[in-house]
Amino acid sequence: MYIDDDGKEQYFYPDNKVTLLPEGSLGSTWFGTTPEERTARQVADVDVTVYGVGITVATKTEYGPPMKMSTFASEVVLPSYENMDSTFVYEVHSEE
Repeated sequence: MYIDDDGKEQYFYPDNKVTLLPEGSLGSTWFGTTPEERTARQVADVDVTVYGVGITVATKTEYGPPMKMSTFASEVVLPSYENMDSTFVYEVHSEE
């Protein structure tokens, strides 16, 4: 549960809904090129490091006075949903 803007408790998922998911993966995760990676070779005074898959950290140091260091971290991540047609959401009602 969470509390909405009006201060009321709300469920993340309604009580009268049910979701059926297929076996296995729903999709994939695709990593794109960050702006820092794209411009890394064009800017000489910026140190660009790529960590793991797609996490890019760019550091620029400007000397004197005052010394200033700027650090930027970015990652471009795109989810895909190949099994969308195999996922079903049903609304259920009880008969009372």
